[in-house]
Amino acid sequence: MKNKLWVIYVILILVVLSYIMFFMPIKKDENLEKSNVSQEQVYGTLEDMFTMLLKENYEYTYNVLIGTEKYLYEGKKDGNREKGTFTSKDETQSYNNINDFINKNFINPSYIYNLIKNLEYNKDKYDNVRVFNYETKIDNLETEIAIYTDYTSITKITITNIKEQYILNYKNIGFTTID
Repeated sequence: MKNKLWVIYVILILVVLSYIMFFMPIKKDENLEKSNVSQEQVYGTLEDMFTMLLKENYEYTYNVLIGTEKYLYEGKKDGNREKGTFTSKDETQSYNNINDFINKNFINPSYIYNLIKNLEYNKDKYDNVRVFNYETKIDNLETEIAIYTDYTSITKITITNIKEQYILNYKNIGFTTID
């Protein structure tokens, strides 16, 4: 009789374990699912990013190549106020307004936005960066414009034609103050 009870007891344990392993529904960890969803980032629209840039509150680095002349501008812009340094060849100087060595339209976000807003574009994505590529004519020159964004803002704009190249890097958009 004792052996029979042991056999029934073992069979009962096996049945319960089998039920638990194969038939009991597995509950998903809802907190884990929510954390994965919240980590997934969504890109803002290019128009919204331009709206922030058009407020003219950012830090910038402009690398400009016109023919063989190289110019570097590093500064801050806060509305109508601007402050930075300009480097050309071996000369470095401070400024409150960018000089006339370059095409000022090409560093003006409003000009760039109005130029591209109705153009067709190709979009590429690399890791966390999107690139909007445009082709147009400026002063009868084939010109390529590329706008680089992260999830929230424009980080770089390049304007290139046969005569000149502008690489406009932006950071701290909306959070810059001039000392």
